[in-house]
Amino acid sequence: MTAAPDPAAPDEAAAKLAKAEHAFEVGDFGQARALARALRGASDAEVRERASALAKKLSIDPVQIGVLVACTLFFGWVVARYVF
Repeated sequence: MTAAPDPAAPDEAAAKLAKAEHAFEVGDFGQARALARALRGASDAEVRERASALAKKLSIDPVQIGVLVACTLFFGWVVARYVF
């Protein structure tokens, strides 16, 4: 037996999306990330697309990871070369 779709679900998803976008605007990236991740499976296509776009904005940039690793390796080289 399948449950009947909740007619309020699209409105609820849209309200959660608005809350996620507002959290992003005010800088609460943790809450925005959690809400956007939860809305990626929403039944409304527009909500899904906007939630995915928001989640993409909040994801970690691979270039930042590369720069962090390069700086760490350089620092380690400087310490090994000039301190020890």
